[in-house]
Amino acid sequence: EVKAMRDSGLRGRFAYGPALGMPNDKPMDLADMARLKRDIGKDDMLTMGMCSRNIDGSNTSRGAVNAEMATKEWNGVREIGLPITLHTNGSASIQLLDGANLLGKDVQLVHPLNLVEKDFDTLAKHGTHYSTSPLGESGRSGEMQFIELMQKGVLVSMSIDNVTAERCDCFACMHMLQTVNKHRTGGKFKLTTKKLVEMATIDGARDLGFDKVTGSLTPGKSADIILVRTRSPHMGSDGDAYDALVQLAQPSDVALVMVDGRILHRNGEFT
Repeated sequence: EVKAMRDSGLRGRFAYGPALGMPNDKPMDLADMARLKRDIGKDDMLTMGMCSRNIDGSNTSRGAVNAEMATKEWNGVREIGLPITLHTNGSASIQLLDGANLLGKDVQLVHPLNLVEKDFDTLAKHGTHYSTSPLGESGRSGEMQFIELMQKGVLVSMSIDNVTAERCDCFACMHMLQTVNKHRTGGKFKLTTKKLVEMATIDGARDLGFDKVTGSLTPGKSADIILVRTRSPHMGSDGDAYDALVQLAQPSDVALVMVDGRILHRNGEFT
């Protein structure tokens, strides 16, 4: 997987997860994580984190561990110096993590659903980040709660939860978040198209700790650039660039993708 990320030419974080089907009472291989971190440490384009198993109270759910095992693993990866990603499953996980004093600024949670009011305050207090995956979340039960998190000042980025089930389309994600906000709040929560573009760019970089390197067109940062055509009939009538990107643009409008100054995709073809 690391080789595939390197060969792709993209910049990103590899999150080391548990072995498929490993028992809940067996800890992850911390020694191998430390080995891989040393190897990845030589790569300017790639960083490493931990992809944690879910947390529940019984240690019996498939692919989940209890707070005791999570404490053992999370303390171990923090000693190695790795950030942590966790795909959550409602309020119980937040409360268990908070009770075990495991939440922090180095934690990224994914797809906010089925949280309660005190969870939003807890996450804001600890500086924990959340990544909303609207294409997947919209098909699950419960409210998509990115609005409540943003109102509390929690950093919210944008992601595709599962690229084998959903298309990897951040234009669709931005548009869906705008639509959900209008549906849920009638526009009372001011989620501008500029902010939505930031969620897809600089806020994602902040979430992964890349914001000093990428995420905005800023002198001194790496040349990670996406150019979008504006001459297509469906794009031509909108004079605001942010509105056009969120409400009108689609992947076929991407003319060029550059990462670290290297052109990877141009005019519909990989270079």
